[in-house]
Amino acid sequence: MISLMMLFIFNVHATVSIEDCHSMANEQGDGRGEFKFEKNCYALIKAKAKKHKHFKSKNTIYGKDNIIFIEKEGKEYLWAGSETGVEKVHFVHLDEEAKRVLVIANEPKQILTFDLNLPGNVAPINKLTDGHTATAVSVAIDSQAKRLLVIGDDGKIVIYRQDARDDGRRKENLKKPLALIQGSKTKLISPISIIREGKKKRYLVLDPGAGGILYFSTKTKGNKKPLKLRKLKSSSKYNRLEFESATNKIIIRGQSGKVYKIR
Repeated sequence: MISLMMLFIFNVHATVSIEDCHSMANEQGDGRGEFKFEKNCYALIKAKAKKHKHFKSKNTIYGKDNIIFIEKEGKEYLWAGSETGVEKVHFVHLDEEAKRVLVIANEPKQILTFDLNLPGNVAPINKLTDGHTATAVSVAIDSQAKRLLVIGDDGKIVIYRQDARDDGRRKENLKKPLALIQGSKTKLISPISIIREGKKKRYLVLDPGAGGILYFSTKTKGNKKPLKLRKLKSSSKYNRLEFESATNKIIIRGQSGKVYKIR
């Protein structure tokens, strides 16, 4: 009843602040019930979420503080509320193939995985927390090998099982890393994005500090040289790598989502 009253008040008064939106997120229902999130909040979050925004085909995912939402063909799908465990968003990623939403959130940092088809005030499918996630700046999924790829701001790549989680007991969800790629030979300095290049057995890592894209075999472990370094002009203006399986193309995006280079 309180939540509905709040919604009524916000609708009557056109001005809604981002703080109001955060409060409403805390009151969020299960996503299928009577509570409806204030529409004006979406525009506010989109304006504030420049750093935590991910474009993927027709879908765009946004994250701001305790709110995550996906914009798909004019409709918004929201993750918010106490069950999500999200208090502060650092990074968001949408994997359409695996049907998952990946979020680096909170302090200390955790990696939370949500079901793309189940928005609302829902608990994450997986929650991963360890010494490596504390430095995480970017995550992705290698659907073919069923791996979770995590990049740290200390110049490393940590590879887990796709379903790794804190309370994992079975082999498929143990949280012990499968591999750690780190060291002077790797040429990793400040990696910020990673993808698997389609069916090819290699990972591409965008690293502005290294001046471009580093290529690694999917079998790489430890302090090993990359297969190659593809230099990029003004590499600091890029912030995301994507791979389009339909066209077999690599996409490099900037902060606004603009495509700078396609191969």
